Amino acid sequence: MKLEFTDKGESPQRGEKPQFSLSDQIATSGVFHEDLLTKMIAPQIAGKEMKITELRAYLCSEAVQGLLNFCENELPIGGVGLSVILDEKDPISFKFQDGKVKIKINAKNRVGLLPGNQVPTGILAQAAGPNRFGQLDFEPYQVEISYELKDGSATLEDIKVHGLNSPAKDLPNNKPNPNGIHQNTWAGAWRRIQEHATQLMDDATETTLEREYRRIMKDKIEFPTVSFPVKAKADPAKPNQRIEILEAGTLLPLEVKAENGWLAVSASLCTENMRALGITFDSKNRIQTIQPGSPAAKVGFKVGDRIESYASEDQRATAIGADIQPFLGFIKEKALHKGTQQRMIELAGKTEDGIPFKRSVSLCPSQLKHREEAAKFLSKVP
Repeated sequence: MKLEFTDKGESPQRGEKPQFSLSDQIATSGVFHEDLLTKMIAPQIAGKEMKITELRAYLCSEAVQGLLNFCENELPIGGVGLSVILDEKDPISFKFQDGKVKIKINAKNRVGLLPGNQVPTGILAQAAGPNRFGQLDFEPYQVEISYELKDGSATLEDIKVHGLNSPAKDLPNNKPNPNGIHQNTWAGAWRRIQEHATQLMDDATETTLEREYRRIMKDKIEFPTVSFPVKAKADPAKPNQRIEILEAGTLLPLEVKAENGWLAVSASLCTENMRALGITFDSKNRIQTIQPGSPAAKVGFKVGDRIESYASEDQRATAIGADIQPFLGFIKEKALHKGTQQRMIELAGKTEDGIPFKRSVSLCPSQLKHREEAAKFLSKVP
């Protein structure tokens, strides 16, 4: 049985959806487009000024977390508590491409005069009065957050803040006399912007903002594993009686891809009674039995096939000789890992008819507590 969920929206701008290479092992899959997240969040925050912790509430809403959980469950204590003034037209956008998930936030930094002719700097600048030209001006900047997809998860790669390489739109038309102007006056700020348009924001402010965003963003997004009863028993005459779990299984991330604006996730199913690979061998090292539903069965192994070599991402191909035990030890060791890539192996050999084959297999992990996690799942069901 295969379950699929998909964002069916189409437009001329949308590219082709990613294709999974391990399709035989997929139990469930899902795909959605980057503009789905953009359309969910952007209209709610456009043109608003808020603390970054308040922006977090939009980025980490229940609806967004149902697609991608970017944020830490608890906000770290301390920090500056910076605020953002978000762009009115394009406050936030998402990009899924080349195995990366990227977030761009467009905002601006208030520049004006406080009492005493001082220029407030930093994004938490208090509301300033109009400058001597009767204007209140802003420095535009952009935050870029990048996650890299690997091994069934997304790892925070970088957070960058930089000023946009054009001066603020609302600068005065008449350039003030720069002679003798101090940097802390409005005219000094105006000259600084004009002379350094490619670096509108100073390094200290950029570093502070980057640190503040790192406080709310997860270092690693784990695509969830889901354990549930595969077989269960309940007495209809006793509806309040706890369901007895006869067998439990777990959906595990298999492939995660970001291509052409699409994020695609697939998962495989392993049950508590399923062995890591699911085969046994006869005295001539040919496959003797194959466990139904096992990884070996899903990728197409047949009784009589002979596996002649094995390899993994971090290990070159090793030939299987007369002694099968090193291969069995390799399978056992790989099945101890939680990571998808760490459990991925390459098997090569010949069928009973002598036809060569090479198959990629995702092993079932041996350390999962299927039944315990399935019981937790049932306890949350109304």
